[in-house]
Amino acid sequence: MTAVTEDPLLLLVGAVAIAYAIASVGIVPYVARAKRRSGPGWALLSLLVTPVITLLALAAIPPRGGDVDELAACPYCAEDVKADAVVCPHCRSNLESAMVGRLKARKS
Repeated sequence: MTAVTEDPLLLLVGAVAIAYAIASVGIVPYVARAKRRSGPGWALLSLLVTPVITLLALAAIPPRGGDVDELAACPYCAEDVKADAVVCPHCRSNLESAMVGRLKARKS
């Protein structure tokens, strides 16, 4: 064995680097997706900066696209769209007829 593999300080630095990578690639994208942000983009940012600073930045910004209460699932593609949308931005389906049927069912 060489002196490099027996040095406890180098093993500690390696363990910290692995924990850093897990935090960057695991936790930060999860929080970003919960706030409707780009998971891979924020993971890349956390690799360049520290994950702690990135998590603080994510905590400070509001979720994208408004409140979750203002969203409804498209009946055609199941993607989230604004509740008052007329056309789905994902599949371009007409939502007026589908929403009218859903509103009638909700009133009953």
